[in-house]
Amino acid sequence: MLLIHSEADLLAAFRPRDREVVVLPPPLRYPLLVRDHRAWVDPQGFRTFLVLAEPGGRRPMGVVFQRDSGGGVPVSQMCDWCHASGSSNEIGLLTTAASSRGGWGSTCASTCGARRSWRRWRTSAGRTTVSSRVA
Repeated sequence: MLLIHSEADLLAAFRPRDREVVVLPPPLRYPLLVRDHRAWVDPQGFRTFLVLAEPGGRRPMGVVFQRDSGGGVPVSQMCDWCHASGSSNEIGLLTTAASSRGGWGSTCASTCGARRSWRRWRTSAGRTTVSSRVA
């Protein structure tokens, strides 16, 4: 569980190179309690933002995911993590640049709603350094 005291603290959870694209959801009231994770989609639908606890820590970590535009007729898809099914408007490919040499991606709920799966990802991310996994 995290307590974020201000908008500045929330933005500081994201990597410096990602902060310029973060769009905060209105309205947020501080202090902001984040139980497991907090996720939201930008108004244009191009990105999903995720805030969760850093692996092995109590500090917030923000991740910016690019959303697959999908385009065309919505089709049925299944989340790789929680196996929920829905249209391509609800479940799609989310990717993020882990470093200049590679990235990470998965087909999952666009609002990152698979709580147990995020816990598993956060735990497995703790097996490597945070900087090599998501920085």
